Amino acid sequence: MRHRALIVVVAALLAGVGAGASRAEQPPVDLAGQPFYFSATCTGLGDVILVNQSLSRTAALDVVGTNTVIIVTFGSIGGARGTEQQSNGTCTFTGGGLTPTSIEPFDEPFTAPVFVVTGSAA
Repeated sequence: MRHRALIVVVAALLAGVGAGASRAEQPPVDLAGQPFYFSATCTGLGDVILVNQSLSRTAALDVVGTNTVIIVTFGSIGGARGTEQQSNGTCTFTGGGLTPTSIEPFDEPFTAPVFVVTGSAA
């Protein structure tokens, strides 16, 4: 049951909550604004922890401890539309949780094309 709840949060995080979704399928509203963490293995980065706000509609995920941002580039899970040709790697998302230490593995990891952006310190 806990894995199913994490999958619902992941789906909401990456795809947003659609207008046609029934009330029973929506994640709890009290998750809004809380950080949500993913474990992933990404091209050129290796194993990383990614973070974003729960229920966020953005396709950008921060790599914890770096100036790197991962932008999920395909629209089928709510990624950044129009960026499909800009992908420069992939990430396999393996788990998720509300803290880095509470990340639980997904029943079925999924792979997504991504655009990796590395910034410099200001």
